[in-house]
Parts: sequence; C-alpha cells; structure tokens
Amino acid sequence: MSFGEAIKTCFKKYVDFSGRARRSEFWFWMLFTAIIGTAVGFLERSDHHFLSSIVPLAFFLPNLAVSVRRMHDIGRSGWYVLISLIPVVGVILFIVQCCRDSVPGTNEYGENPKGQGAPVYAANPYAVPAEPDYSAEAQEAVFTDVKEEEPINSSTATTTGFCPYCDTPITIGQKFCTGCGHSLDV
Repeated sequence: MSFGEAIKTCFKKYVDFSGRARRSEFWFWMLFTAIIGTAVGFLERSDHHFLSSIVPLAFFLPNLAVSVRRMHDIGRSGWYVLISLIPVVGVILFIVQCCRDSVPGTNEYGENPKGQGAPVYAANPYAVPAEPDYSAEAQEAVFTDVKEEEPINSSTATTTGFCPYCDTPITIGQKFCTGCGHSLDV
C-alpha cells in the first residue's frame, strides 16, 4: 500500500473500527499525522493557536480506528490499544505489536488485507510414503510392458513390468521396488 492509498483509506474509514489494517496503512498514517503535527507546530509560532487544538481532535478518531484495525490484523482485540496508556512500557509494547506481520489467512476480524491465504507448508521429506494403489487400473499399469512371448510365470522371464512410481523394472516374486522402495505386493 502506498502513502497516498493509506491516507485515503484512513480518511475513508474515519471511524471504522471493524476489519484489519496492514502495517503499511498504519505506519503511513502515523507518518502523515506526524508531518501534519510538525507543520501545525511551525504555524503555531505565527499566531495560529487555534490549529494546535483542532488538529489533534480531528485526528483522534482516525488514529484510534487505524490502531484498532492494526491490532485486529495481528489477531488481537482492539482493546489492546489501551496498553499504550501505560507510560513508557505500554507504549513500547504497543509499538512492538504494531510492527508484527499480519496473521495469514482469515481471522475473526476478517480477510487478510494482503490477500494472502493460510500459509502453505512444504511436504515433509521424511514422511512415510502413501500406501500403493491396489486398484485394477494400478495393477494393469504395473504389467503393461510385459513381453507377449514370455509368460509371466515362466522361469525364463526376468522382467514382468515396471514400477508405477519410478519405472524401475520389476521381476517375478519381487516384493519391493529396488528403485524407490515401494511395496509391490500385487
């Protein structure tokens, strides 16, 4: 989310406390309010004291709303914003929480604003292989390359087919594939 998009979103959701706010939305909004606050501070020196009281009131609700939405994005209740009222320690804890990444997928407060679903984990390389398919189609696939002139039960037959998992040649009576180790009990 860009700086401009974040500002537009926060003004559009001026008092919307539901949903989720990305880190970029929250921090760009905080940067915007800091810039406005600094500009008002400079103007205050030139007899425009009414601005220094109006601007904080104008930004109070959107600051609170984006903070609550940010807490929702990390899976916390909006009430967690109140921890920032504790001097020093509470503010530090709140800032640390605001720096956390979004909870992937959908949580109780809505869809992930990044558009990311639940995390996808790589397959476990140490997992036990799945049981082989003993269906008729799988059995036919194992013995598709048998030579027609050699009967399968002949003592002269050496290759009766190929492993359906790795295409290693299979011989008569072989219980496990020598290439991949799958069970060949057919």
